[in-house]
Amino acid sequence: MAIHARSFEKHSNQQMSQNTNCPLRQDEQAPPKQRHTARRIYQRLVEEYGFTGGESTVRSFVRELKITKPKAFVQLELPQGNFTQFDRGQADILLKGRQVTVQVFCMRCTFSRKIFVKTFFHKKQEALLQGHVNAFEFFGSVLQTITYDNLKTVVKKILGGKNREEQDCFVRLRAHYSFNSHFCDPAKGNQKGQVENLVKMVKQQYFTPMPSVSSLDELNQMLLAKGQRLAWNG
Repeated sequence: MAIHARSFEKHSNQQMSQNTNCPLRQDEQAPPKQRHTARRIYQRLVEEYGFTGGESTVRSFVRELKITKPKAFVQLELPQGNFTQFDRGQADILLKGRQVTVQVFCMRCTFSRKIFVKTFFHKKQEALLQGHVNAFEFFGSVLQTITYDNLKTVVKKILGGKNREEQDCFVRLRAHYSFNSHFCDPAKGNQKGQVENLVKMVKQQYFTPMPSVSSLDELNQMLLAKGQRLAWNG
């Protein structure tokens, strides 16, 4: 049944008081970074209930419930072309009904905005290398330069300026696929700009509400399919 803007507030109040599947009720058990934003609530209303009102209507309603301070992000301006940014984070999922934390591998082409997301049970070097291989398959090519923070699975030692002594396995990966590495200054991960926003966005778009799956393979297939849909819709 479609929800119209005039009936939205009444419908929302009824959901919160009666329906345990209401997004705001779900958020009571979800990790802070996987709770619904006003935009995510609007998207779910459109997708799941056929809501015909505007996003501003939802934002006004949510604002009455909770006022949050906006965060400022400084975007890193990069030239058009084969430039990619990498980062990783954590997210909670329901695996066979049990809440567990998984590692999230994120890579994004800064020009096309095409996104690759994959999850692992650990953040060892094997996950980093496998994530790169799968990302290149997803993008359909090896992009020329990838920006990294100074994570230990990539960097063995920070030298002067932008110079790094890289881990041996990572050096072999770069040599095999012929791509360049670019590193942020220490403790300034915000220089990666879009990827810092990407990790936050991925948690909201891909992991809110918490996915309920029977295996990590099932989850990664869901993430891959969603990434392909977003890329297709441009």
